[in-house]
Amino acid sequence: MPDVQLQSRELHLGAEERARHAALSPVQLAWLDFVAARPAAGAPAAFTDFGTAIALEAEKYQSWPLFLNPRALESMAHVALATMRLIETVPQRVFDGDPQRLAEFYGFSELVGRQAARLLADPTCLDHLIGRGDFIRGPHGFACCEFNIAGNLGGWQVGLWHERVCAQPLVAEFLATERLRALPFNPADAFAEHLVEVGLARGLADGGELNLAVLTFQPVPELLRQAVESRYRACLERRAPGLTGRVVVCTERQLTSEGGRARLGDVPVQLFVDQNVEILDGPVFRAQAAGLGFAFNGVLTLPLTDKRNLALLSEQAESGDLYDAAERAEIARSIPWTRLLVDGFADRAGERLYLPDFVRAERERLVIKPPAEFGGRGVCLGAAVAPAEWEARVDAALADGSWVVQELVPSESCLFQAPAGGAVPHDLVWGAFVFGRRFGSCLLRGAPSGTGAVNVSRGACRIVLLEVEEDATVSSTEPSCHEETWASPWR
Repeated sequence: MPDVQLQSRELHLGAEERARHAALSPVQLAWLDFVAARPAAGAPAAFTDFGTAIALEAEKYQSWPLFLNPRALESMAHVALATMRLIETVPQRVFDGDPQRLAEFYGFSELVGRQAARLLADPTCLDHLIGRGDFIRGPHGFACCEFNIAGNLGGWQVGLWHERVCAQPLVAEFLATERLRALPFNPADAFAEHLVEVGLARGLADGGELNLAVLTFQPVPELLRQAVESRYRACLERRAPGLTGRVVVCTERQLTSEGGRARLGDVPVQLFVDQNVEILDGPVFRAQAAGLGFAFNGVLTLPLTDKRNLALLSEQAESGDLYDAAERAEIARSIPWTRLLVDGFADRAGERLYLPDFVRAERERLVIKPPAEFGGRGVCLGAAVAPAEWEARVDAALADGSWVVQELVPSESCLFQAPAGGAVPHDLVWGAFVFGRRFGSCLLRGAPSGTGAVNVSRGACRIVLLEVEEDATVSSTEPSCHEETWASPWR
């Protein structure tokens, strides 16, 4: 059990807890000491107005932020960028970019296979895609549980809460006391930079305009659309003075196509964030095929977001000649042991195993997942269910033939405010944004340790990350987060 004592008036941190928090960031340890000295900080009411819905999203936010110094994100950035690059190689390395083989494995039509193969053949296309990987920081560093290379990346709105968090009286007092400055943070800013950069690099500005369409079936609050547009326009002004741009929200069926160009009414649209792949051969694909538009990420979402890519990569870490030694080392470092859950054999740490027997016997150390669901739907942690339910889930997954089984990575817990007040250890999932070859910081989600999978649909809270510049008031002798090798006990 964590070396933590919670009393009605004070929070006492034991040596183990202090060392773990300091290893994450000495600033986070300083924050815990700060709130421990102020019993009122354990009450949700101490963070006035923070939990109020502001028409941007309804999910609950954790009252306490996570404080990190700049070095603390270096290993996260490295692993996120490297993992996305590896996943992007799978369709070409494993299936030779062959449309029929892609269609057969990923379960889509040959038409989609041909379209995906055409985009994969574009030497710059993969450099421009966007994604968000979910990572757990375990005892041996960051490990990737899944990676969504898609346009429907939830949670980047967390950056809009940055100023709101810093303005909280206790947070402001802590920053002033420790003489810290919160650095600008907003994944939306990094995304806007990437959008404009891609549009300019591909020569898509048309008649002095570079317009963006967010394609979605879901209503987008006007406040959020305005926030995105203001950042997008500001980036245009910096990068291409004189170029104008708008952000429109619509469905793809509202677009028209003329001469390969996509339009929304009389507005030409060159860039598309497709939160829903609605029409396979519609205005978006035609514009991209004609070199008159670019979609983030179009039909490539279908093969690249499939969780089976992690299994295909994980197999290469132990055997295979599709990746060189440096790439296999990166796979071993960043991806936990993952396999296709089928009625067959697999290698683990040099041992040949019959998968069905192994998965049933090692329930508490494994998790099974469907290939293409989002938001934790279908994910089953063996340690969180009874043996009978695990048996039933495994049988159903084996019958389906497309699920994966993955080593369960234990999360290093971090103390956050408990729903009823006080503080309890939380398990964290680090959602690392990657825009092309640019790291866009993190969305954090947390839930009290031992409550199962960490996702918002199951009650987890979003946690605002505050990256701060340190002064000499924070000790530099404490260890900081650094890049480590993922040393699985099963390898």
